[in-house]
Amino acid sequence: MAFFLTTILPGEGHLVAYRTGVRGCLLADLGQIATRRLKRYEERYRELARQLGSIGYIAQGSLAPRFTRCGRATCACSADPPKLHGPYWHWSTKVNGKTVNRRLSERQATL
Repeated sequence: MAFFLTTILPGEGHLVAYRTGVRGCLLADLGQIATRRLKRYEERYRELARQLGSIGYIAQGSLAPRFTRCGRATCACSADPPKLHGPYWHWSTKVNGKTVNRRLSERQATL
């Protein structure tokens, strides 16, 4: 009755050992460990879902400030160093596989 292999499963601090030809105890140990892990993951998922619920409105995409030049030769944006116009807030996202860009007001960008 010599042990064939001893494995330490990460994060559990639990030794799982089995003998040649006896795999039932290994599967039982792994099943119990998997059940405990799944229960912890489900609890964590519920907690994160509760936290997300309190955040409010969330929109998918990217929000970025843009600074531009107007093209007039006498404007400060044409000087050296330039003082660019902006920030103008742009939101971009994918809709049906296509990129959509929208310019937002300062108030919309803070929401």
